[in-house]
Amino acid sequence: RLFTEPVALALLVGAMLAFMHGVRRPSRAGVVLAGLLVGFLVLTRVEYGYAVIGTLVVCLGWWAVDRSSDVARKGVAMALVGFAVCVPWLAYTHHETGKALYWGNSGWLSLYWMASPFSDDLGEPHTDAEVFASEDLAQHRPFFRSLPAEPVARDAALRHSARQVIQDHPLHYVRNLAANFSRLWIH
Repeated sequence: RLFTEPVALALLVGAMLAFMHGVRRPSRAGVVLAGLLVGFLVLTRVEYGYAVIGTLVVCLGWWAVDRSSDVARKGVAMALVGFAVCVPWLAYTHHETGKALYWGNSGWLSLYWMASPFSDDLGEPHTDAEVFASEDLAQHRPFFRSLPAEPVARDAALRHSARQVIQDHPLHYVRNLAANFSRLWIH
């Protein structure tokens, strides 16, 4: 297994330090470096793509309200540079899927596990291979066998299942969210 968390953490901390440097000193280089690091962070962990878009929206709104805010202006610049780094990837995923801003297809699998329809699951993520190898996950096998092989259709099926379970059992989802949060701090 390749663990991307250490790389993602290093990129995130580097981006924060570069952005602080760019804000404290009149330095475009710091803001550009922060944007580049954010872009590479997104390419390492695609779920951060939504965070870049959110950062861009928030900073644009902040800048629209307070045109004198240097931090907001530099935040917009950082997010735009980060997004620009991702344009080739987004062009590729659009070509392959026909969907705009399609960062990746692993997010709905994670949400499926967070919303797992079985009460003895605590939201811990698993791969398809683990489902078919572990007797503890045997109850998930019929669903995983029913998933389409095509990645975008598979992603849509996982999304539909996760949303339905969250809608039907919101407290179960909240419990799994709390369990994942505790695992983050205990492990």
